[in-house]
Amino acid sequence: MSEIDNEINKEESVFVPSLNSTVTNLYDYEQATILVGLQILPVTNQPRQVLITAGIKGELPTVISTSIEEITQSTIIAQALEGV
Repeated sequence: MSEIDNEINKEESVFVPSLNSTVTNLYDYEQATILVGLQILPVTNQPRQVLITAGIKGELPTVISTSIEEITQSTIIAQALEGV
C-alpha cells in the first residue's frame, strides 16, 4: 500500500482520509470483494427506473440511475428477471 496522508480524530477515534487519498490507494482491487446492487423502483409516469450501486464494504458506493429497458439488454439480467 502506498503512503497516504491520513488524519485520525483521536477524540472520536474516527478515521478521516485526507483529500489527497483515494479509494484506489486504500484497496487492492484484485484482492477486494466488490459489492454490486440493483434496485428496481416502482412504475411511475415514466419507464421503471433502476438504481445500480457498486462499492467496497465499508465505503460509500457509487450510485447511478438507468431504465429497466437498459439493464434488460443484458441477457443474464433479463433471464433473472423472467422469474419475478
